[in-house]
Amino acid sequence: MTSLTLNFFDSLAFFDTLGEHQYQQKIAVTIKDKPAEKKAILCFRCHHIITYPEEALSVLGKFEHQFSNPLDINYRFGTYRNAPGCLLVGEETQQHTWFAGYLWNIALCGKCGIHLGWRFRHEADVFFALIFSSLISPKPD
Repeated sequence: MTSLTLNFFDSLAFFDTLGEHQYQQKIAVTIKDKPAEKKAILCFRCHHIITYPEEALSVLGKFEHQFSNPLDINYRFGTYRNAPGCLLVGEETQQHTWFAGYLWNIALCGKCGIHLGWRFRHEADVFFALIFSSLISPKPD
């Protein structure tokens, strides 16, 4: 969108030169030309942008997964190609992996540090498993 910056007195003079119809037409064009905002998936705690719906990825034939860790804590999560809002911590490990052959490490919110899920990697293949209850997803149109 193109914007025009004028000081207060210049803007009064500018709008005085436009007829009422031209002014309304100019406003309509500005509103029409405004780009749509990209919907984002946010951290539940701090509302930091974590990823985007178009990053959703099918892993083992599905997007939504449910697994328990060795402490019997159950996690429901979705898989994503990328999650630029995450901060990765810890060394990669294959111990107790939910996806055979994949190393994993913990993914935290890059702003507030809450646990959001994990990043999984097998050679060049990488994806994020993000816990649904730790995220705010955009409402469908």
